Parts: sequence; structure tokens; C-alpha cells
Amino acid sequence: MRALDRKLARDLWSLKTQVLSIALVIACGIGGFIGSLSTHASLLWSRGHYYDTARFPHVFASAKRAPASLVEKIRSIPGVVEAETRVVSDAQLSLEGVAAPMTARLIGIDFAHPPGMNRLTLSAGRWPAAGARGEAVVNQRFFEARGLSLGSQVRVLMNGRVERLAIVGTALTPEYVYATRGGGMPDDEWFAILWIDAAELAAACDMAGAFNSALLRLERGASTAGAIAALDRILEPYGGLGAVGREDQVSDKILKGQVNLGGESKRVTILFSDIRNFTGMSEAMQPQQVVAFLNDYFSEMVDAVFELRGVPLKREGSHTVEVWANDQYLAGRRFLVSKAEGLT
Repeated sequence: MRALDRKLARDLWSLKTQVLSIALVIACGIGGFIGSLSTHASLLWSRGHYYDTARFPHVFASAKRAPASLVEKIRSIPGVVEAETRVVSDAQLSLEGVAAPMTARLIGIDFAHPPGMNRLTLSAGRWPAAGARGEAVVNQRFFEARGLSLGSQVRVLMNGRVERLAIVGTALTPEYVYATRGGGMPDDEWFAILWIDAAELAAACDMAGAFNSALLRLERGASTAGAIAALDRILEPYGGLGAVGREDQVSDKILKGQVNLGGESKRVTILFSDIRNFTGMSEAMQPQQVVAFLNDYFSEMVDAVFELRGVPLKREGSHTVEVWANDQYLAGRRFLVSKAEGLT
């Protein structure tokens, strides 16, 4: 053994404590890295397993109003193994003691024959009785954020009519792990998901024998883009708003970390609107007439905003504030103006 080798051995032996410490630190780092990879893989598996057991759709589509007879045509799209239609409506929501209005997404469900996709998991309470009116299940995060209790009453403005709903249960769904409106950020205090009887919602929205939302599950290896294109062609004559795949579904994107929950800076267009000569009009009307008029006006405006992928921000008196991505603003403004002129 050469002299330098003997010196190196002596030096290492004299520093054995430090060398052992460094080796342990490196081993801990490697162990932590392997543990994080295992945790990440476990989370991905858990999400995939939940999606599969709850039958989370691969394609989501919306339309203005499409006849229920289209279901078989949708099911015949190549690669589709399951297709369902439903009625979905966004409405103004009011709670006792909360001055500012909130927004609720109403989803119609036949509780006697639950849907095969987006299966709900009841976390508290009970399901509404089959065919029962005035009962609803709410998403758990809104229920907890607002401190509600089973039996709490909420008011929703459906198609110009105020309806009272009793909260009889809370539920979880893969579609709204994070509940968002119009592609915005999750807002559990001001945005609720309410599942109510399908027939009741269809009657309230004048959607009997029709649907405005379609869901698809595809067979393994099927082309998502092809299914989206085919579904868009079918729904186009009925006011189709463009189908999207699971990868563009907002809640799923948040779970994948593709949306910054801390907020983002984007160019948007804000529309301020008001009713022309509202003061003069209201002075000539009875209080009940003013309330009925505003209910009709806000119902039409909110529907128009959501239809054109906007987000209602504020309601105060007859004044409204809406926000759009810039590329959708002009179409939204023309539509809103036509709605307002039709009401006045």
C-alpha cells in the first residue's frame, strides 16, 4: 500500500463520525425522495380508483336545449360505452342572514334511479324522497363553509320564480371535488352545488322532454377528440356550447395542479349594466311588481351570462357586474343587450 493510500485511510478513520453523518444524511435524502415518489404514485392511484368507482365521465358537453330523443344518437358515437343527459341550471341562491346573493348550480337527478356516471357519495343526512318537491342535497364543502345544518332552508330563483328548498343531505362527487363557476376559482362560501329531483328541475326550467348537459364515458383507447367533434356536430343545431374532455374539466385540472389556487393575472373584460330609467319605472309600480320584474330580469341576465361562459360578479339594486375573457365579450354584450331590451 502506498503512503498516500495509508494517509487517506488514516484521515477517513479520524473523520469516521463526520463521514458516517454525511452518509446518513444522503441515505435519508434518498429515502425521502423514494417516499415522495411512492406517495405521489399512491395519490394518483387513489384519484384514478375514485374516478373509476364513481364513473367520472371522459367528455362533458352543454347545449341550450336539446330533445331527449338525441340520447340514442349520442350513444352511437364510435368509442362511446355510456352516455347520459341531464338538466343543469345556475340560479341565484339566498340564505337567511346573508345579504349578498350567492350562486347555486342545480343538477336534476332521478333519485329512484340514480345516474350511472358522476355517482354521488352521501356523506350526511339522507337522499330526497323519490318525486319529492322542495328537497335537495348540497355539496359538503358549501355546507361546512356556511355552517348549515340538515333541515336548513335555502331560496333559489329558478326561471323567475323563488323556490324554497330544504337541505336533507350532503354529498361528494368527482365532478365537483373543487366546485367552481364559469371556470373561476373554487369559492365554497358563495357557490353551491344542489342536486334536486330531475322532474322538478325540468318543470321549473321548461325543460320537460329535453336536456342541456350530456356526459360520455369512452372505451379504453377511444379517441377523445373524435368523440368531442361528433358530439359537437350533434348538439350544434340545439345551441351546443362546445364539448370538453376530462383534461379540461376544471376540478380535475385543480387536482392535477394545473390551476394556481393562489390566483392568476389575466386580461378580462368587465361589463357594467343597469336598467334604463329604473327609478322612474319603479316609482310607477307596486312593490310586488318591482320584485317580480327584478326576478325576471336577473334570471334572464344570469342565464345569458352563464350561457356565454361569463361570471356574474355583483348584483345591487338594478345594477349588475359581469366578467368575460376578452374573446367572448362582444358576443356576450350583444346577447345581454337583447335580453335587457326584451324585458324593458
